Amino acid sequence: MICIEFWSIYLIVWLFPILFLIHDLEEILTVKGFMSRNKDRIVSILPQKVGIFVQKQFDLTTVQFSVSVAFVFIFVLSSTYLATHYNFAEGALRYLFIIVAVFFLHVFTHVGQALILRTYTPGVITSVLIILPYTLYLFFRLFREHLIDWNFALFNIPFVLLALPIILGTHSIARKLVK
Repeated sequence: MICIEFWSIYLIVWLFPILFLIHDLEEILTVKGFMSRNKDRIVSILPQKVGIFVQKQFDLTTVQFSVSVAFVFIFVLSSTYLATHYNFAEGALRYLFIIVAVFFLHVFTHVGQALILRTYTPGVITSVLIILPYTLYLFFRLFREHLIDWNFALFNIPFVLLALPIILGTHSIARKLVK
């Protein structure tokens, strides 16, 4: 059995880009087919404006979705690098915290989609089995190693909320870049 309790915080943080790629590979491989099969159902189940928004956000080709993932991966990789390279200096740690918190919240969008649609949704498996435990453990370790505290976490929640539309905006950018 692998005991991650003894892994350094640096190693735990460097798992972030790897686990992100595993999760997003599930999404890349399944989102196009899922949207083709469920587009009309999504619009009919959700309130009209929400359904149209969701449909538009995810009505991407596989290449467009992959480009969007690549943009988000830049945030993931740069936040990981900066936090570890600068020994968790406050600004770099804040950036990592925000990106990881967005990823943590992203789990609940997958779970919510699956519950509302009562079916498998792209990314839900890796969200529940990999991303949720990983982000919770990373937060636990950051707290335990006294790199963050509740004041730090609460202070950064508004920045997490501001980052959400930026991350969603990568879909629009990818759609424009790849026709």
